Amino acid sequence: MTKSAELETAVKAAKEAGKILLGNLAKHKIVEKKDRQDICTNVDLKSEKKIIEIIENRFPLHGIVSEEAGLIKKSGKFCWFVDPLDGTKNYVRNIPIFSISVALANEKELIAGVVFDPSTKRLYSAEKGKGAFFNGKKISVSKISELEDSFVYLDAPHKKFDYLRKHFYRTRDFGVGSLALCYLAQGGFDAYIQDTLRITDHGAGLLIAKEAGAKITDSKGKDFSLENKDAVVANPTLHKKILPLVK
Repeated sequence: MTKSAELETAVKAAKEAGKILLGNLAKHKIVEKKDRQDICTNVDLKSEKKIIEIIENRFPLHGIVSEEAGLIKKSGKFCWFVDPLDGTKNYVRNIPIFSISVALANEKELIAGVVFDPSTKRLYSAEKGKGAFFNGKKISVSKISELEDSFVYLDAPHKKFDYLRKHFYRTRDFGVGSLALCYLAQGGFDAYIQDTLRITDHGAGLLIAKEAGAKITDSKGKDFSLENKDAVVANPTLHKKILPLVK
């Protein structure tokens, strides 16, 4: 696959950040508790600093929105969305399920994205109109068509969507939405339901899923945009069956 300069930059940034995450597993310190469920560590900040440095060196005029730093600058139509450590709570407990997410938007449309799992060296990438890839090999969503056979990643408060579980074969939530979307893109999960969407966390994964053939809307059926607050993602056949349940 021929990569654009933008995708090459995203890959480089994610891989360099991955080295930081693996090299600091025993050195992390919680520096901020945003709320009971959301924390930030010194390693989040180190990873973020490296990613921003790489992006700014290659594309100094692009805007950047990052999980911890917020809006760095916005001077043109291009803007990067960065999560330097998706799965921080897993990371601090030495559970090797975490990732780096780097996405680029042109105006309000995602055009490139990378999700990297440094623990397993799994690299997922996509560019608009060019398909989705896992370690350089093209991937696509599953062809499961029945709800009772579907394996669904359900990222929402249990009480809110408990009624959904009886319709599916199995549901999972391991706290790393970016990776879950990539697993969907290669046919592992058949659907993904996200109650609280953040583009820094999910932008790259959503583009990868879309380029792999997934249908993406919000819970009301509105086509995906950067302004969406939630997401229903699935292969097109299942999406038609899941959306009425979520509504």
